[in-house]
Amino acid sequence: MLEGALEFLAEAQLDNAGHSITYYRGGLSVVIPATVGETLFESTDQQGFAISAISVDFLIEPGLLVISGSKVEPSADDVIVLQVGSRLLTHKITSFADSPTFEYTDSFRTRMCIHTKKTLEADA
Repeated sequence: MLEGALEFLAEAQLDNAGHSITYYRGGLSVVIPATVGETLFESTDQQGFAISAISVDFLIEPGLLVISGSKVEPSADDVIVLQVGSRLLTHKITSFADSPTFEYTDSFRTRMCIHTKKTLEADA
């Protein structure tokens, strides 16, 4: 029952705040729906200074991340491109503060949150 409720909420989120993104791995790509968010990462360097970074996050349905017929997990250096109006925003998948490049949003793994940093913004 809880898993069904989580799936319903995720679909409603995509319907109301979703975007189509293009996920690239090397020369291969797939277009999938995603919701955009952000995460604040904080850590401390070797001298004890606080370091913080904000990740641009893409929440997707894991089963849709299929490249060349195989389900894949996000990997560092893969790229996501999001078109917003006449702008193309390119994001590199990366980890922050020794965190993974992605994480599941719930124990049922209905959505995954992919962490990225924006690397390029250009006209479409």
